[in-house]
Amino acid sequence: MPTKHPRHIVTEVGPVADAFARARRIKPDVHVRDLVLLGAEAMVEREMQAEVDEERRAAAIERLISLTTEGEGIDSEAAEYVHEVLGVPELSGVTPSFGAPRERVLVDNSVWSRVRRPDVGAVWRRELSKRTLIACPPFMIEAGYSARTPDELHRIRVDISESMDSVCCDERTWELALEAQQAMADAAGLMHRRRPLDFLIAATAHQHGLGVLHYDRDYDLIAEHGRLDFASVWVVPPGSLER
Repeated sequence: MPTKHPRHIVTEVGPVADAFARARRIKPDVHVRDLVLLGAEAMVEREMQAEVDEERRAAAIERLISLTTEGEGIDSEAAEYVHEVLGVPELSGVTPSFGAPRERVLVDNSVWSRVRRPDVGAVWRRELSKRTLIACPPFMIEAGYSARTPDELHRIRVDISESMDSVCCDERTWELALEAQQAMADAAGLMHRRRPLDFLIAATAHQHGLGVLHYDRDYDLIAEHGRLDFASVWVVPPGSLER
């Protein structure tokens, strides 16, 4: 449609017109070609930065896989010490899934401590590459326990942060964890005696609409009795690592 400024028709449309008016208040002699050039340069810069970020993340994933599965790897004995699998009662309302998360999942230390086992390591590599694994502060604390030196602790934290997305915990996370613990105590005897960080990770998953990838029956129990809504996903079938 013809306008009184045909060469500048784009500047008369919606948000573009508002932006152009703001620019002219700052610099009255601004020309549309200046804005077009600035916009094009900004777009190119964003795309270039996205490529750099993608390359940095891919490199971090490779470093994390190497750190956890090659050479000496992490201190698996220390990692397993902080997260041993407990004997628990049979489940009635949860059908465990395993190995192939259908959604993004928080990582539990029970996976981290077993990544050198071939079947667990295969899932670890695949899901890291697919970007389905998410970190949270309770997991970072547990993962850090396996570090042998201050430098290794720093490397673990940096590589996890650069290769995995993360979510935070807040005051509501603690409230949900406490409520879940109470719900389990109300359900049966001493069922609430699960590891405190498991309640926090489960509450974080509930808050953010995530699942939990683990090798720990506690999460099945929390999902069934703790009144938290999250997918409990076994990294490999339960009991398969004890054979």
